[in-house]
Amino acid sequence: MLSKLSVKKPYTVLVAVVLILVLGFLSFRNMSTDLLPDMEFPYAIVMTTYPGASPEEVEAAVTKPVEQAMASITNMKEVSSVSNSNVSVVILEFNDNTDMNTATIDMRESLDMVSAQWDDTIGNPTIMKMNPDMMPIMVAAIDYDNIDQVEVTDRAKTDIIPDLESVEGVASVNTSGAVQKKVEVIIQQDKLDKMNKKVKDAVEGKLDDAQKKISDNKEKIQDGKDTLNQKQKETAAQLAEGEAKLAKSSKKMEKTLKTINSNLKTLKSKEKTLLDSEKKLNEGIAQIKTQKATLEATIKTLTTAKDGMAQLQSGLKGLNAQKKALEAQIAASGETTELRTRLEAVNAQISVLQSKLKEQGLSEAELDGKLVEAEQGLAKAQAGLSQINEQEKKLDKSRKELKKGKEQIAAGKKQLTDAKAKLEKGQLSVEEAAQELSEQKVLAAIKLSVAEMEVADGESKLKEAENNLKDSSKTTKENTDLEKIITKSMVEGILTAENFNMPAGYITDDDASYLVKVGEKMDSNEDIEKLVICDMDLDGLDPIRLSDVADVAVTDNSEDVYVMVNGNPAVAVTMEKATGFSTGDVTGRLVERFEELEKENEGLHISILMNQGVYIDLVVDSVVQNLLIGGLLSIVILLLFLWDFRPTIIVACSIPLSVVTAIVFMYFSGVTLNIISLSGLALGVGMLVDNSVVVIENVFRLRNEEGYSIKEAAVEGARQVAGAILASTLTTIGVFAPIIFTEGVTRQMFVDLALTLAYSLLASLVVSLTLVPAMSKGMLKKTKVQKETVIGKVKAFYSRLLAILLRKKIFVLTGSLVLLIAFAVLSASRGTAF
Repeated sequence: MLSKLSVKKPYTVLVAVVLILVLGFLSFRNMSTDLLPDMEFPYAIVMTTYPGASPEEVEAAVTKPVEQAMASITNMKEVSSVSNSNVSVVILEFNDNTDMNTATIDMRESLDMVSAQWDDTIGNPTIMKMNPDMMPIMVAAIDYDNIDQVEVTDRAKTDIIPDLESVEGVASVNTSGAVQKKVEVIIQQDKLDKMNKKVKDAVEGKLDDAQKKISDNKEKIQDGKDTLNQKQKETAAQLAEGEAKLAKSSKKMEKTLKTINSNLKTLKSKEKTLLDSEKKLNEGIAQIKTQKATLEATIKTLTTAKDGMAQLQSGLKGLNAQKKALEAQIAASGETTELRTRLEAVNAQISVLQSKLKEQGLSEAELDGKLVEAEQGLAKAQAGLSQINEQEKKLDKSRKELKKGKEQIAAGKKQLTDAKAKLEKGQLSVEEAAQELSEQKVLAAIKLSVAEMEVADGESKLKEAENNLKDSSKTTKENTDLEKIITKSMVEGILTAENFNMPAGYITDDDASYLVKVGEKMDSNEDIEKLVICDMDLDGLDPIRLSDVADVAVTDNSEDVYVMVNGNPAVAVTMEKATGFSTGDVTGRLVERFEELEKENEGLHISILMNQGVYIDLVVDSVVQNLLIGGLLSIVILLLFLWDFRPTIIVACSIPLSVVTAIVFMYFSGVTLNIISLSGLALGVGMLVDNSVVVIENVFRLRNEEGYSIKEAAVEGARQVAGAILASTLTTIGVFAPIIFTEGVTRQMFVDLALTLAYSLLASLVVSLTLVPAMSKGMLKKTKVQKETVIGKVKAFYSRLLAILLRKKIFVLTGSLVLLIAFAVLSASRGTAF
């Protein structure tokens, strides 16, 4: 069917080929390239830090609780752990096909319940999923000419790494071999003792000042009590006068408002009556219009019928009179040809008019009576129409009167509503004034009460402060060691608390928003030295800073780090790509950025140590190489067998078209260009020509040996072998198709291979049944008879050998069985691996 249609419609096949080529070009340009397929391993790691703890303490405090919490998670297969100094690592293995996103959510919920009971020194647990995306796509080394390790680290962190992180598709850039600086704070006991003595002297002086302030405040409180009593009396008199004036105005407005509301109610009732009358009037007008239209249609119909019957009556009378006159002439003078013709014409006209009467259901005898009835009906209809016109005029007059009444009522309502609004506005003002007065009254009472409470509270606090001062002074001198206020543990806690930086929200001012931060992370040893340890706000005592009680020194690990590249100190950087980006595209952009950075920074060298994009290029080159070799071999073999370039060109065209079709299917099914999918494509390239070779050989044979016409050879050649190549293709696909139905990592890794191979083989099948017959019809019109060659001799030898083997089947079957057993044993002895 396909071959017949392709031979019949070659331009349709051409359009399909062009469409596939365009889609293939666009698909290949937009396809992502990765080293491995998108895989998600059923593994997860929980890593928790416990600074300063031994492996035994880590296991008891962290590892065991985490293992117990993780063991209850759904689809959990196995839990293992490693406890080292300062860190716990718990490795979780889930069942195949587990949704790792859901699993990590369950893990986080379980860990939250466990971590809530941990000591503050234990860090928050970190969850990591295992998948190939965690592998770095590129590793490079950064070095400069004539620069030491410390400066290389600084330049790499400030100049190079931020640029690499800004490259599209790069998720993170990590460093190794970089020099790390740290600040050491050494607390000196002699400095602590000196500062504690200063604090003691300042505190004793502060207690004496406090006693003097308490005495001065006692006099101020008494003056406040006298002023408060006087204000209470004045406020009460003013509020009473205002209430009397507001009550008088409110009563007068309420009386007028009642009268207006009553009049509005009466107008609304009249308005409702008018609306009901208007509704009935509109219904009557509509009914009159309907009756009027009916009568006008009746008058028109009767008029038409009357005129028609009158014409028929007049015509019949005239024709009957002519008939009688002609009959009289014939009787008087004898029948002549002319008279007989005229009589027949008159009779024919009378018959036509009588047939028209019959069509209307009338006879000539009934015509006069029906005409009289039509005239009477017409007169009655006209009289009815006159009456309806009179009624219509009366209804129009009533409608105008109703409209006038509605306008009068609307004007009255507007006047009353305006008056009501003015009164209500005035009343609202009175109510607002009353409310304002009430609020002022309450506010004044509150203010006076608050002031009274504040005076009482101040008096109470003053007494309490006096007593506290006496007790504090006594306690401070007896129990507190003022010479040990600042301690080592206090300094350590302040250093930990001060060295942080956390956002606390936004402040909005007009259209601008400002970020508010709490704390300030210390970046230099100067900031650390100036850190305020204690500020007691005492006269004669300045804020105590860290440099007053400790020595601050900056050190690094340059003695422990050693990275050399091309004889220069270097820093290694590891780059990971973001999800959804092509590995080949990201590595290409990184290489371009490396070249730009080397041009922009004098003496900079960036050496690529590992590049996944190179592996992908190698696989792509391998596929292209296999494609070229496979095509070349197929051309050579076809030339050996057919000894003709034209069928060879047809097969050569089918190979790239099959590959392009497979790429289109890969793009639309979400298969990326990776080692596995490209391996499937490389494997399929060797089989792409099989179907086309079988079809073209059969077409060539029918054309040369069987004597078929080129059209018949093209159609029959493909049809005869269609079943064979279909079975061959499906059996090959059937070998790899079960991979799609496997589970776990095997399916994730090899499903791309199975799909790619199936796409390429199905594409070659369709091409062999469509493109090959269509091209054969155009290119194999003239073929030459193949001469006897070496191939012919080989075929003759094989025929003789086959005849012998068919007679000795037992040897063939026995040899095959022995080889099968031997191959099975050899295969099992090799073992298996992932």
